[in-house]
Amino acid sequence: MSVPSGMNVEGLACPGGHAVIVGTSGTSGSSGVVNATLRDTDAGAAVSVTGGRVDAVAATGSSLLLAVATGDDSEIVELDMTTGKELHRAGVKGVTASLDIAATSAGWLLYTEKSVTRVDPTTGRTKTFDLPGNLLDS
Repeated sequence: MSVPSGMNVEGLACPGGHAVIVGTSGTSGSSGVVNATLRDTDAGAAVSVTGGRVDAVAATGSSLLLAVATGDDSEIVELDMTTGKELHRAGVKGVTASLDIAATSAGWLLYTEKSVTRVDPTTGRTKTFDLPGNLLDS
């Protein structure tokens, strides 16, 4: 799969055997205003993000979760993998860099080195739990 011109690849997911690359485009957009655009090709899909830095990507069945750092905070955006339509969005205050993101029955989990934040995708409510030590990025 070829990388779209001007894209800096920052993540990769493979939902259902369909390759998806995620990255920022050459234009940053407005600071803190995250926009994600899905472009599907025969070889796979590319998601171009403006307004922040992609820290984590996760495939969840028919959707894709993106954790995007926007300065002192992060945005989580869920995209439908078929249409590219945004399904949910939530802001997470005080998270400047995340190590991973996961979808669970209790909501999204956003991992940092020292904490885990649970995010309700419907309401956007967050709850942060401090870890007893540093989480190592593997």
